[in-house]
Amino acid sequence: MSATAWRCDVCHRPIRAGTGYIALLAVSEDGVVGGYPQVPTPEDTLPEPPGGWPGGMQCVSLAELVALGESQHRVAVRAVHGHCDTETRPGYEFDVRRARTLAQWCEWVLHVGAKDWMGRRDVLAMLEYWWRNRGERRRPV
Repeated sequence: MSATAWRCDVCHRPIRAGTGYIALLAVSEDGVVGGYPQVPTPEDTLPEPPGGWPGGMQCVSLAELVALGESQHRVAVRAVHGHCDTETRPGYEFDVRRARTLAQWCEWVLHVGAKDWMGRRDVLAMLEYWWRNRGERRRPV
């Protein structure tokens, strides 16, 4: 679909096939990025109370709003040249040549989306990453 190359998230230059990869990395609760992903990003939803929400309206406390606002991604996506990568603990990686088209990217999203460390928010973030990194002007509706 697009001839635009992946851009390195470190040096911002195009990544040629065989010189870089897409990495999915763990993000710890304290925000440290690195290593193989272990757990999915939690959903931004509150559990349904017994008996449902009165009148169909969700009432949340200040503590619940703070907790929802602080939920952070537990899986990071990045494109990087091999020589730009300073990560000492590798994550889940695949060469950019295996994700040149949107169709190939979607195959990867489906593949890793089935893993127990990928949640719904992580899959959506991975789909959005295509447009953010590849510089596509059109976004999905």
